Amino acid sequence: MLTTLHIKNFALIEEIELEFGSGLNVITGETGTGKSILIGALSMLLGERASTDNVRAGTERTVIEGQFTQLPPALRDYLTHSGVEVGGDDILIRREIPVRGQGRCFVNDQLVTNATLKTVGDWLVDLHGQHEHQSLLRTELHLDYLDSFADLGGEVETLKSLFQEVTSLHHRIEEVTK
Repeated sequence: MLTTLHIKNFALIEEIELEFGSGLNVITGETGTGKSILIGALSMLLGERASTDNVRAGTERTVIEGQFTQLPPALRDYLTHSGVEVGGDDILIRREIPVRGQGRCFVNDQLVTNATLKTVGDWLVDLHGQHEHQSLLRTELHLDYLDSFADLGGEVETLKSLFQEVTSLHHRIEEVTK
């Protein structure tokens, strides 16, 4: 769940910090009030293609940060496997887009590739607009949603561990009986 979004020097935004509540958050407003700019910044934070055109005129770089909490267990596994330390239940994602040079992506202040950031972003946020694909239709995610809703993180981890043990024993038995 996204708890805070900090944007600095993105398009027309000099600096803004938004806090989000639990549950559904909706961004609404009159035409021209910056809704699309906020969504564009969030999309870049989550790994979408960045452009130096979005760096605010007269500045050297854009910085977008997001604090996330209540991480799905599968995301924790992915981050750990990717070498990113996850302490507690929060992660901080930061993306820096300079006018010149290479942009950088960070998860918990650890440098990650844009591909890793995109994968993390796919786990964390669903942005929906009219007629866009919705992740609720992705059946491969349904079990994770259900486990998360039922707060079964610990039980899922225990089951995974036991399954790995049984699988390992099964392979050993097969080798011995050959």
